Amino acid sequence: MARDDGPPKPPASSPANIYAYQTLDPSRQEIRLLTFRPRHSDHVETQCNLQHVSLDDYPVYDCLSYTWGETKTDQQLSLDGTLVGLTENLKAALVQLQRRHDRNSDNNPAIWTDAVCIDQNNEAERNEQVQRMSQIYSRARQVLVWLGPESETTALAVKTMHEFSEELERRNLLPIQWPYPDSKSEHTQDLLEAKKGLASLGQPAMQALKDFFSRLWWRRVWVIQEVAVSQSAIMLSGEQVIPFTHVRNFVNFAEWACSAHKIDNDPQFLDVYRHIKVRAVAICRHTLHTDRAKPGLLQSIHNIYVKKEAQATDPKDRIFAILGLIDNDHVGIMVDYSKPCSAVYRDATRTLVQKSDLLILSYAAGIRENAAISVPSWVLDLTDAMVYPLGLDRRYRCLFSASGSVKQPTYQDMEDPDVLRVQVVWVGKISYVGRPAQKLSKWQIIDFENWIEDLKILTAKSDSTRPADEINDIVWRTAVADNLNDSTGLRRRTDPSDLDLYKALHQSIEDFRNGNEDMVFPKSLYVTEIQAVAPTRRGFCTANGLVGMGKETCRAGDDVFITLGHTTPFIFREQEPGVYSLLGEAYVHGVMDGSLMQEVPIVQTVLLR
Repeated sequence: MARDDGPPKPPASSPANIYAYQTLDPSRQEIRLLTFRPRHSDHVETQCNLQHVSLDDYPVYDCLSYTWGETKTDQQLSLDGTLVGLTENLKAALVQLQRRHDRNSDNNPAIWTDAVCIDQNNEAERNEQVQRMSQIYSRARQVLVWLGPESETTALAVKTMHEFSEELERRNLLPIQWPYPDSKSEHTQDLLEAKKGLASLGQPAMQALKDFFSRLWWRRVWVIQEVAVSQSAIMLSGEQVIPFTHVRNFVNFAEWACSAHKIDNDPQFLDVYRHIKVRAVAICRHTLHTDRAKPGLLQSIHNIYVKKEAQATDPKDRIFAILGLIDNDHVGIMVDYSKPCSAVYRDATRTLVQKSDLLILSYAAGIRENAAISVPSWVLDLTDAMVYPLGLDRRYRCLFSASGSVKQPTYQDMEDPDVLRVQVVWVGKISYVGRPAQKLSKWQIIDFENWIEDLKILTAKSDSTRPADEINDIVWRTAVADNLNDSTGLRRRTDPSDLDLYKALHQSIEDFRNGNEDMVFPKSLYVTEIQAVAPTRRGFCTANGLVGMGKETCRAGDDVFITLGHTTPFIFREQEPGVYSLLGEAYVHGVMDGSLMQEVPIVQTVLLR
């Protein structure tokens, strides 16, 4: 059901007729299936029928996963004798499936495809069928992924991934699943040997792979659910066919091979991986059938949207399209396209808070200017860029525990759905702030100097009696929020040995100041971490002597609180007595491990808007 414009909805105007749909019976879990009429020549126009079936009867059918492409429905399909309008890409997919059916009708059963099998003009039906989408795709015999017509490089890309998957299987390295093996894994040497094949692929194969992963299908958020819940899937591009498992094996291996600090990488293949990383990784991570429990809603949101390219023209689908990946019976979010997007995001955020998942506040919209939609500051906004939460490791565990032993948040419902009532412990009031850090793509040595220098100034301002060695310790740890990704890709807290990495950066800054033309800029875990945490943030100090970093929107006069049950502090801005807006999470040196909670803290109840 992957589409450029998200959920099923009435298509653009078309010269074709309006098909008279018969009402589905939700109590019988009814769906419609598309069947091809037999034909004896490619010159005969594709003709189809629609039939009602009940999922309770376990019908045999395939599901189509595709993108709508251009929304103009100027192509036509004969459906039960009525000409209906289709998008160009869907028509091309159905023509190809008709050819497969003509060659072997016994092995090509009926098809479910959203644009035809759902009455686009019936909003109640659209809501019901989208809510059932995970069930529809999981019950299918297989999912047919239509990437579009074959290009001149498609065959080479398919051949390359076929051969590479078979090589991994021959070495008994499958499945390669996330979290990936670290450098001490018993399989690492075999993986490194297999990696040598990547460097020998040659430029034509590299280009073919880039073309393959540049297809629009990889960019759509709906495709993750469609393939993840499938019993099996194949990918089609014209006459080219490849099992999705072979593609997934290649993608998962590519991510492992190109992870930071794993191995020396071939520059050409890194270029291929850039295309894979933002498009295919999230899809392939979610399609490994294991006995592990389904991820939670927030974990799925994180895996799919943080630093990933997963698009949906209708922003409501950024929630609705992933419900099939989670245990939605537990979460209980209902698909309702009549709701405004702000209400969809607000209700999803409130649901997560009610389920004791206050980590959602680390992703909250905060106070913004020129936002695409208007939501309360504590609400998730998936139309905006998402920042990686502080101290969160790749297994979705946070290294901090600012709330100490308090693990369950205290939450109370309000009559006003835009208001959230939370319990907090006050940390301090911001007295000075540093300069907002430069955006990552523009970082130069001067930006590292500004980041470090601001933290030095703020640390000195926070307490003029601090000795130099204490200032230095606060600065070098705060600059990276006191955590790093180590050489195996695992996130950890800093330790005294990391001080040498800071000193190397500091020496480069000194050389830069002194105009040393032979200065060598250090590449290290420490430098990489600054580039990860500093953009969109700034340093600050509080009137009671604390130093930290928070969102670039923070300013003097804002308050820092620990929200009970959360792992990190937050910065709030008071709008009226007892009523605040949330700006975002913060790192505050010295309080990230629950020290303020060891004594009997003063707990306040505040409202967030």
